[in-house]
Amino acid sequence: MAQQVFNTNTAAELELPVPSISMQRKIAAILSAYDDLIENNLGRIKILEEMAQNLYREWFVKFRFPGHQKVKMVDSPLGKIPEDGWKIKRLQNLVETQYGYTASTQEEPIGPKFLRGMDINKQTFIDWAMVPYCEIEDEEYEKFKLYIGDIVVIRMADPGKVGMVEKEIEGIFASYLVRLRISSQALTPYFLFYFLLSDRYQGYIAGASTGTTRKSASAGVLVGIDMVLPPKPLLDRFESLILPIRKLIVSLIDNNTNLRRTRDLLLPKIISGELDISELDIETNNERLQN
Repeated sequence: MAQQVFNTNTAAELELPVPSISMQRKIAAILSAYDDLIENNLGRIKILEEMAQNLYREWFVKFRFPGHQKVKMVDSPLGKIPEDGWKIKRLQNLVETQYGYTASTQEEPIGPKFLRGMDINKQTFIDWAMVPYCEIEDEEYEKFKLYIGDIVVIRMADPGKVGMVEKEIEGIFASYLVRLRISSQALTPYFLFYFLLSDRYQGYIAGASTGTTRKSASAGVLVGIDMVLPPKPLLDRFESLILPIRKLIVSLIDNNTNLRRTRDLLLPKIISGELDISELDIETNNERLQN
């Protein structure tokens, strides 16, 4: 039996169902509405993140925290710092470090989520819907499992870029990342997170990283910086103000995940006719231009 050949001539003879122009406009309007909602959420996330970073800078970089007018500034190895209850500590004495797991990524859910450097190097939040999976044995999974409050820092390619686990997730972290776990009550997760995002820390990493074509930093380098720690009451107050902001960011990220999933499920159903939208009164872009 001769084998059929599929080529450009065969493709040109295929008859494909094409929706009418009016139907195409309705489909585009529906999809655009989802895209607009997603973009709106991303804009809100950006504003919330700016609010959080500005609060950190005001309180712990410019030292304009509540009641700062009554606090005397004194000399320190890091410059002028507030006197009452403020201390300088080396980060390595406040956290435990752990290198990540080596595995191949999979798009199918064959195991836990596998957090990589590329998942945290361009934004200050983790979009878990975009993170792939990997295979791992149970014993190894317990060793590398991520928990809420875990902070991971990239050690190769983009050293110093940071991410934080802010929701329950079945996930582990890749070998190009180093996990930081707080081991001292003098530190809180979001204070550490925003310190790692600060210009001072990022500048330190840029200067301390080795390599010309591919920068890298060991776990020891990543935590080899001195930081100014505020009194515990101020630290706890900062945490209480940041927490609801970050919770809202996580909620908006999850909302976008649901919007994308719904949008992607709708399209094939509309195209196939399984979902009939012909009778729906949908304003299209063409109608908007005419009004």
